[in-house]
Amino acid sequence: MMRALGRGTLNVTTISRSRISPGWKAGSMLTIITTHPDSPDLDQNILDRLVFEKADIMYYVDRLALIGSGAFMNCYKAKVVIEGQVRDMVAKQGIGASISIESYQALAQRYLQAERCIEMFKLAVQSHRDDIPKDIHDLCQKIRLVKNFIVHRGRSDDPKTADIFLFEEKIEGNFVKFFGNLFFGIPEDKENETIYQIMHTLSHKTYHDSYGRWMIADIQGNKDGLLTDIAIIDEEYPWTMGNTNRLGLIGFCLTAKCNSLCKYLDLPPPRSARYPKLVNGVVVEGTENNFPVLDSDAERSWELEAGIRSICASTHC
Repeated sequence: MMRALGRGTLNVTTISRSRISPGWKAGSMLTIITTHPDSPDLDQNILDRLVFEKADIMYYVDRLALIGSGAFMNCYKAKVVIEGQVRDMVAKQGIGASISIESYQALAQRYLQAERCIEMFKLAVQSHRDDIPKDIHDLCQKIRLVKNFIVHRGRSDDPKTADIFLFEEKIEGNFVKFFGNLFFGIPEDKENETIYQIMHTLSHKTYHDSYGRWMIADIQGNKDGLLTDIAIIDEEYPWTMGNTNRLGLIGFCLTAKCNSLCKYLDLPPPRSARYPKLVNGVVVEGTENNFPVLDSDAERSWELEAGIRSICASTHC
């Protein structure tokens, strides 16, 4: 029995090798155990104490069935045996198969924090349910992150990088990237779509709750609210891949546009918001600042970085 990111249990059944097709491998599944299931935030001390539990698993990755590639990882069709049944999944592996087991563990930590952000957002929406239209409320409550765990071949505690994957629940339907980690505006032809507005507000709430210090971004998945590969933008803590640090926070302030759900949740416009200063994670009373500071140099830095990325995207550099 395995605890998988706070979502109950996963039964793992090893089936006879005589019934396994060629290409199936025996390996280990790693899932996070945390003793702080109700904490709204994961600080660095908690992250450093997270433990990964290991269990045997049979898995199959079809390296000829490439689903797609991102900036850091390739995605392949995959299968695992769970609860005595073969389940279709997606196996993600670092491009060039050069990412260490520690990097995959950091990625799982990022997913855990993103999952908690989603749950806090849903609680906030629930607390304002008398004000929020029912269709918006109900769609917000459906949002969740894909179930996921680390898989590697064999039982070694130091597996080869070519034998490590992040396995994720398969997302059905059309895949949508709602926004990235530098640009946060909703496309003009999508501005009135409820799901786009919800995803923007989800990201905005994390920015507000952290006093503008960090936020979730790069939100993508399907329009039913099943999400994957969320990035965390944070200048203070290195949340592995996709962290655009200060430039990402500046990009949010410059390009985000609030919608009705932001107003229902009493979220101030990010560009004009003022938040108390924090010293070692503690609010200093009587102080307030605008973070990040939007001066001309900061805006030029963001525009330069955003421009370079736009050119690279258009030329595939």
